Order: sequence, then C-alpha cells, then structure tokens
Amino acid sequence: MVDISEQHRLDFQPGEEVFSWEAFDYHPHQRGWLWITLFCLILFGGALWALLSGGDWVMAFTFFVVAAVYFWAHRQGDEVHHIRVFERAVVIDQQLVPLEDLSGFWFVYDQGVSVVHLQFKKGQDRKISLQMGSNDPHFFRLGFEQVDLLELSEKRENLIDLWVRALKL
Repeated sequence: MVDISEQHRLDFQPGEEVFSWEAFDYHPHQRGWLWITLFCLILFGGALWALLSGGDWVMAFTFFVVAAVYFWAHRQGDEVHHIRVFERAVVIDQQLVPLEDLSGFWFVYDQGVSVVHLQFKKGQDRKISLQMGSNDPHFFRLGFEQVDLLELSEKRENLIDLWVRALKL
C-alpha cells in the first residue's frame, strides 16, 4: 500500500467512488474472565516452567516480552477505518491500493466473523484483511462486480487465522 501524498494524487487518478464502508481493523474480541485467567496461567506457568526446568531466565523473560508485545500490538484494535472502492483503486483511510495489483477478493463469513480479503496478484500469500462491518457478502459482490474484481471462491481461511480467531487473539 502506498500513502496518498500530493504527488500520488497528481499521478494516479482512482476514478469515481463506487462504494464504501467503515469497519474495525480487526474484530475486537470481548475477552472474559476465563480468557484472562487462562492467559495469565499460561504466561506465569510458562515462565515458572522455564525457571524450574533449568533456571532459564532468558526464556522466562521471553514469555513476558512476548505478552507485552502482543498487548502493545493490539492496543488500538477498536479504531474505525474508512474504506472506499474507486474505479481503479481501493483506499483504506489514506492508503492507496491500485486495483491492477489485486487478483480478487474472498470472504470468511460465518457466525462471529465477517472478513473480506483482497488478494494481491504477486505473492499468493499476500492479502489485505478487512472487517466487513455491518455489510453482508452480497454488498461486496455487487460493489466489486462494478470494478471487475473477481471473487476467489476457492480461497479458505488459513490455519493460523482460524486459531487466532478461535483463541480470540
């Protein structure tokens, strides 16, 4: 993605806006007392295990660093982003993605999850995951059909994303 600077606005014209929506960066999971308790047990249990199984202070410290990095990275998951799809580009807040760089879109849509993925042409694992907000897949199919972006119905959620969602990470 490229930041839309004044130079980019002069060089690249995205065309007319086709559709837009607002959504969170990722689904803000509601974590209850059970999740917090299990997280603390794993964190302190892992650190204690590292210390008792050989006095590995580095491993014990690593458990706490990983937990701190996790919470630091997820501190702003409730920010609402404005996504606009134009005739020749997708703009996520101020980030520009030309449609010519995308091979298509696909969904993970079920109870508790509603994500649209924009798949890049180069690097089959490279994608942008966007929450669908209050919209259903039909809304996106109609919108992306207007800009000739194909639905990649054979794509599925990968195992890591499934575990992240299941564990509410």
